[in-house]
Amino acid sequence: MVNIKELTHKEQIKKFENSLFFRNYSGKTIKAYNGHIRRLLNETKNPTPESTYQYLLAMTKVDNVSPSHVNQAISAIKLFDKNLLTKIPARPKKRKLLPQVLSKEAIIKLINSISNHKHKLMLMLAYSAGLRVGEVVRLKISDIDSDRMMINVKQGKGRKDRYTILSKHVLNELRTHYKATRPKYWLFVGENGYKHISERTLQSVFTRAKEKSKINQNAVFVN
Repeated sequence: MVNIKELTHKEQIKKFENSLFFRNYSGKTIKAYNGHIRRLLNETKNPTPESTYQYLLAMTKVDNVSPSHVNQAISAIKLFDKNLLTKIPARPKKRKLLPQVLSKEAIIKLINSISNHKHKLMLMLAYSAGLRVGEVVRLKISDIDSDRMMINVKQGKGRKDRYTILSKHVLNELRTHYKATRPKYWLFVGENGYKHISERTLQSVFTRAKEKSKINQNAVFVN
């Protein structure tokens, strides 16, 4: 068996990526974990428990790095080589923040501040059906069950499929959207015309709507 430390950094990262893919990690997680390992190898060259500890310690001292980001780095390193974490005393604690829940009036104000019908519809879907950003942008035409007034959310939170409600008003708006855009597969297509709209785009729509409607700026749109 080849010792991973005898491989080049590029080979190590590729081997690590393949192991994550084999374990059925999501593409988003694989990309994030690869980024952590790439930065670790670039910073420490040949990481040891001591150099890995110093790398993570330096990361915690950066003001704009959250505890969850550091914890994600620790998780990535643990999967890459658990022996490098022998000096880590404990994971940093996440800051306890109360969730900012918008009132019905605030949600209506937020949605009405958007002029683009597709963007408005996406937020309507999110709030009426309880969908996350990634779930909204990845909706397919076949996921809409108008007969049972349900939405089939595939590979959602926890990579599990589930059903959620479809309101009559949203269904009517979806039909208007379909007649105007004629999507082939993804319900909400991006600018390139064949891939679904990106999570970043929808987050930007949400942020601009918050600013325009002047609602609680601490409210977040969950990924």
